[in-house]
Amino acid sequence: MRAILEGNVAQVIKGLRQTVTKRKLFGAKKKALLVVAAYFYNNHERMRYHEYLAQGLPIASGPVEGACKNLIKDRMERSGMRWTNRWQKLLSGFGLYTSAATSTLTGLFTSSRTNCASTLRAVGPSS
Repeated sequence: MRAILEGNVAQVIKGLRQTVTKRKLFGAKKKALLVVAAYFYNNHERMRYHEYLAQGLPIASGPVEGACKNLIKDRMERSGMRWTNRWQKLLSGFGLYTSAATSTLTGLFTSSRTNCASTLRAVGPSS
């Protein structure tokens, strides 16, 4: 984890692949490590955590999900507010995405969740 946070994603990928070879893993263990290594490889351009941390940006999904929750809650508690189909589709899709992501190994490593605040700004209010 430290290597990823320091920007050494390639080193982590190499280490995962070497672990499979050196320990002669097979079956589910081999598949799990190779899936993680492939995920890191396919997303290494997005995994510049050392840059994000240097800028003081949050890298965990908790702050983003908290902001989404607060934005949606604030919107729902205003009097006379209604949801258009566009908003409902966004919320339903986000709910399905987050619930499905927790059930798979790759979901555990998902770092590409949509920034809800910017999505909500782009869609705009319906009233």
